[in-house]
Amino acid sequence: MATNLEFITKQSITTPANNFQITNCFSNKYDVYKIVISKLDTASTTVQRLRFIKSDDSVDTTSNYDYAVNYQRSWSTAIEQRATNGTYIDYISSLTNGTEVGIGLVMYCFNPFDSSSYTFLNFQNSSFMAGSGNRVTKGIGVLTVAQSITGFQMLNSTGNYDTLEVSVYGVK
Repeated sequence: MATNLEFITKQSITTPANNFQITNCFSNKYDVYKIVISKLDTASTTVQRLRFIKSDDSVDTTSNYDYAVNYQRSWSTAIEQRATNGTYIDYISSLTNGTEVGIGLVMYCFNPFDSSSYTFLNFQNSSFMAGSGNRVTKGIGVLTVAQSITGFQMLNSTGNYDTLEVSVYGVK
């Protein structure tokens, strides 16, 4: 994969919210985008989910998302999560309230603006839970509809984001 990045946008939560949308960050300028979550904190134990935003600025809530995730924990066995025909890509990451010491999340989005292609996502994150240890998630997802995507929505399974900082880069 190319290693030259061009900064597109950096946005963050200013008040607690259950979801966060980054609009108009994908265009015909790039085929691949790098998304970095550098700050993430919630008031409750939650799983992070993702949906794409269509060119009309509406969130795609159709049942056309597939994903597969490998979730590894240093204190227990690995877990595999997967689903087809869901309304979001699930298990992008997870947080356990009060025990998360740090988290890092990186995603790559492929062909989002191309209206003749599916939109693909791969992601990985790592975190440390006080009293338990390390955990790592690595996964893939796809929106199985060929349409032009211009942004994305991050959403919690429960509760609100207290802190969320998202940077988007085009990959040359």
